[in-house]
Amino acid sequence: MTRPTRYPSLDGLRGVCALVVVVYHCLLVVPALSIPADGSAPSAAASSATWSPVWWLYRTPLRALWAGPEAVLIFFVISGFVLCLPLARSPVRQWATYYLRRFCRLYLPVWGAVGFAVLGAGLALVLAFALAGSLPLLRAKPAQALREL
Repeated sequence: MTRPTRYPSLDGLRGVCALVVVVYHCLLVVPALSIPADGSAPSAAASSATWSPVWWLYRTPLRALWAGPEAVLIFFVISGFVLCLPLARSPVRQWATYYLRRFCRLYLPVWGAVGFAVLGAGLALVLAFALAGSLPLLRAKPAQALREL
């Protein structure tokens, strides 16, 4: 019997963990649900009355729906296991091929996104100056442009 090359259940669990992290970040704008930097529970949750909405979100299993830090830990553990599978299954370790594939899969899209963001930021800056009616960075010398800003 051959072992599967992928584990769909682990892929699904990683997706759920990623979604929980997104929900966690969206809920951070709600002051009653924000967790302080020291990791302590917010005072609203600690002093909330039983059956209140904050109590339901903090003191019941519903907490798992927006437990971002915990979901990140689970995501990293599963990712480590999944990343080791191709190397563990092959009888001959082909490190160069493995790292080349990882590089193409991860770094090329990242650098593409960074380049796109830099171009977008530059375009936004030029448009902002154009809409304001002046382009001091394009028509002035650098020292004079700095004084105008």
